[in-house]
Amino acid sequence: MKVSPDSRLRMALFTLAAIFLYFGNVSAKDGSFSLGYQRHEGNTDSADLALNASIQRERETYRVFLAGLSNYGEAGGIKNQEESEIDLRLELRFDRLFPYWDTNYYHNRFRNYDYRIATGPGVGYYFVKTDRSYLTASYTLHYNKDRLIEAHENEMESAYYMNKFEERFKYKFTDTLKIKQKGIYRLSNKSADDYYLLCELKLVNDLTKSLALEFVYVYDYQNMPEAEGVDKLDTSASTLIKFKF
Repeated sequence: MKVSPDSRLRMALFTLAAIFLYFGNVSAKDGSFSLGYQRHEGNTDSADLALNASIQRERETYRVFLAGLSNYGEAGGIKNQEESEIDLRLELRFDRLFPYWDTNYYHNRFRNYDYRIATGPGVGYYFVKTDRSYLTASYTLHYNKDRLIEAHENEMESAYYMNKFEERFKYKFTDTLKIKQKGIYRLSNKSADDYYLLCELKLVNDLTKSLALEFVYVYDYQNMPEAEGVDKLDTSASTLIKFKF
């Protein structure tokens, strides 16, 4: 039986999460699981199921973070959305400075990615760090390995470096209501025109200690798509129920 890349990804995510839980002795509030409805526009104009999960172990001197997402949809027996991603970060803490190592796996059939694997070092800094808010900026140098679904034989796989610039912001309006925002700019060493821009805005309302309601908007732009007919811009809006443990 042939196992799809999306199935392999979900198996890997849950295996990593199980290992992390077992060996990390994770305490309460270190993990979350979100499930909900997502509306896409761009390469797929669809409404589908969205699944996000994350788990972390955070102490004064280090943080280990694992997160994954999966978006899947069908209409009339035809697949109209297939996207999966896993992020793993090993991070050290020096007051406001945080060096780290990132690893990322990405699959998106409708953007012509069988997979994209990226790994490399980075460093970030907290410009604002309070109980109510934070503002960070970071730089990562990734080594990328891509495999495309449709391409000429000599262009199916490629390896290159990617510069990643990222900022993150959070502000708590009240004890139960907060806003999160992140912006990511990625520039490939292949060409000055080969860049990506992602913006995410998230509003989180805590309903109970372990349950929250999330509203998420994502703007995802790729200036040089990996195949003809692939749109440069994808957007999505999601409503999710978040379970915290």
